[in-house]
Amino acid sequence: MARPSEFDRDEVLRRAIEVFWCHGYEATGLPDLVEAMGIGRQSLYNAFESKRGLFLAALDLYQAERAKSLQKVLRSAPSPLRGIEALLTGIAAATGETRTRGCLSVNTATEIGVNDDEVAAILSRGAAASKADLSAAMAQAKTLGELPTALDEQAAAEFVLAVMRGLRVSAKAGASVAETRNVVRMAMTALRHFHPEA
Repeated sequence: MARPSEFDRDEVLRRAIEVFWCHGYEATGLPDLVEAMGIGRQSLYNAFESKRGLFLAALDLYQAERAKSLQKVLRSAPSPLRGIEALLTGIAAATGETRTRGCLSVNTATEIGVNDDEVAAILSRGAAASKADLSAAMAQAKTLGELPTALDEQAAAEFVLAVMRGLRVSAKAGASVAETRNVVRMAMTALRHFHPEA
């Protein structure tokens, strides 16, 4: 087993992410983590102090890498609105293990919720970063005429985040690809044809 000075912290955290992602926090045992990470139990304690400390670090890295992935999808799309649609379609069209295990952040929110202040803070930071990126994309889409000028980009970003979470939970719960794609079509229609309340 590797000593703390001999392992790549992010690499072992990515291995821990896979374990927590598949089993959840409570059901994951230290033997599972030690085996997957390829480090000794003492090295784990030296580097992360506890299973909880490891989980917090893993969740933080997961959020950071998901934020980069979201930004990449938005930036690589031919237009801001197409980028938003690509984000939703990517979730809706997922198959296999990618579909059934859901999202670590959403899984953690449903397992732990706001019962742990540090976990809640990590999830909140991740959501805030995603909301900021989505809001910026909404603003650009409005400027380009892809979305109604009356659309509140902050509220629209919150809506898309809620749809993303809902798609992941629905997919994990057994919804078909056709069903989740229908949700995406409805969400995009709602954004494109938004009308402010009278």
